[in-house]
This record gives sequence, structure tokens and C-alpha cells, in this order.
Amino acid sequence: MTKKHFYYPSADGRTKIHAIRWDPEQKPVGIVQIIHGMIEYIDRYDAFARYLAEHGFLTVG
Repeated sequence: MTKKHFYYPSADGRTKIHAIRWDPEQKPVGIVQIIHGMIEYIDRYDAFARYLAEHGFLTVG
């Protein structure tokens, strides 16, 4: 499993949005997208995303 941080532009074109991708070691069996609430942060879901990646799911949040 590999964990990669990346950024993409928001709709305003100025703000960068932080995201993380957890890649499984083998070819993915599926894709899971995690969307969190306004007062949360994506790394809060690290253990869950790692679990999914270890079971073959490419996970992005």
C-alpha cells in the first residue's frame, strides 16, 4: 500500500484542495471515495483507507 498526498484547484481557481490517495499493492478491485464533513480532515480516515487499500481498493479522500 502506498499513500500519496496531492492538491487540485477548487472552483474559484485560486484555492488548492488537499487530497490523499491510498493505492493497493495489486490491481485495484474497486475504487472508494471518502468525503468528510466541514470540521473533519481526511487523515482522520487513514486507518479505514489503509484497510480498504490492503483489501484491494484504490481509496481517495
